[in-house]
Amino acid sequence: MNITREQKRTLIMMAVAALPLLPALLFKMHWLIELLLCLLSSAVSCLELIAPAKKALAEKRFKDPLLIILLACAASFISGAFSSAALTLIVYRLALALVSGRTESVRKMAETRIELSSLKKYAAPLEDKPRLDFKLCSAFDKYLPLFFPSLAVLYAVLLPLLSQVGALEALRRAAAILAVSGVFSVFAPIAFIDYAACVRALECGVLFKPGALAKIAKARLLHISQAEPEDIGGIKIYVSDSNVLSAKSVLFLAATAFAYSGGETALKLAEAYGRPIDRSAVTEAQELEGLGVVARIRGTAVCAGSAVFMNRAGLPVLPFNERGTVIHIGVNGRYAGKLSFEGDDMPYGEFSREAEKLGLYVSTDAVDISDKRSDDELAAFASDGAFPEASIKENDVRVSSGGYRENADICIASGARGDLLSAFSLAGSAERLKKGCAAVFCSVKALALALALIGLMPLWGAVAADAAAALLAWGFSLRALDIGA
Repeated sequence: MNITREQKRTLIMMAVAALPLLPALLFKMHWLIELLLCLLSSAVSCLELIAPAKKALAEKRFKDPLLIILLACAASFISGAFSSAALTLIVYRLALALVSGRTESVRKMAETRIELSSLKKYAAPLEDKPRLDFKLCSAFDKYLPLFFPSLAVLYAVLLPLLSQVGALEALRRAAAILAVSGVFSVFAPIAFIDYAACVRALECGVLFKPGALAKIAKARLLHISQAEPEDIGGIKIYVSDSNVLSAKSVLFLAATAFAYSGGETALKLAEAYGRPIDRSAVTEAQELEGLGVVARIRGTAVCAGSAVFMNRAGLPVLPFNERGTVIHIGVNGRYAGKLSFEGDDMPYGEFSREAEKLGLYVSTDAVDISDKRSDDELAAFASDGAFPEASIKENDVRVSSGGYRENADICIASGARGDLLSAFSLAGSAERLKKGCAAVFCSVKALALALALIGLMPLWGAVAADAAAALLAWGFSLRALDIGA
């Protein structure tokens, strides 16, 4: 693991802070000498913590983890656990460097994957605050910051009264309970999981706009409206607007535009067209190798080629890496459709059965979807044309099947039904990962709290356990970069 300059500085400072603490840990001495040594060690540890602590106080962020740990250390000093308090500050600074380093490396890994994608300009930014869409996490986020301090105060007051434990020991345990309360955030990796799942989705041909991942995970009703492609000469032709161009017209334009390029694609198009191509109809033609062709056919400007080519030409096609050979067509600056040479789309019956396995009810009738759902239930509307706005409520999900649309929450590159299912599958996997991440973190916290309550968890141990839980959760969150579609 590469150590940054900042981490190296932290290690040196903590080594300096450990020097006066070591005698206090190793040798029995008068309490006053031990106190002075531990105060000196704590002063070195706190040099870099003074400014952020002042800022947190000035901004009245009383739930700030730094203020909580400083309060716990103060309580530990008062209870006479000088060495434990000084050691806690060293462990905290080292843990902070470790967790911050891990967080940064995980984010860089996701950003590198984005950089390798041709869709990086479409990617949603990483949010600092996670969307806590499942109720358990929302409850934790709301009540945990109040629960732990209240428990610590009650414990410190009631324990001496209800048992033989003295006031100082009760205060010492209360300090450990405070440290368990949240030195490192339970939910910090959850925002990353959403981001990483969106990165993975881009690689699978699905673009999620901000907030769409969480919404589609909650949708249990799906309306689908897709025109069936026309098969001409073994090529499936999808037309964006049949009122403007027919499938035969799209094939004619593609075959004529490619007539001057030669190659296998031109031969397949000419064979599917089935008639001699009138080359005199082309007044201009230019081929961009590996991307496509630009031509003027009887005064009509035509560009034909890959999704990347269409995207560079400014037409609303997402530049995904496509499966098989797909030729997109643009006419006079407008997207006209695409021609798919290989592979059939998933039959509707099979699609419906696979959707049921994901807990989805599918219908081609928007009125049926409206009748089936309750007032607070979300629905998804997938269409390769106009959305049925009359049936769509405020938080419903709009899915564009092929092409990029501003008013869509999710864009499916290929428009294939299988890729539409992938969008739901990816969203469901991300939600399960978030719950798993929270479970990993909270399990460690619960164990640390139980040990603190019976006096078997020192203050520094609570901080170390919390850091270990954070590192585990960040490691767990990385799985979102490789979830299956």
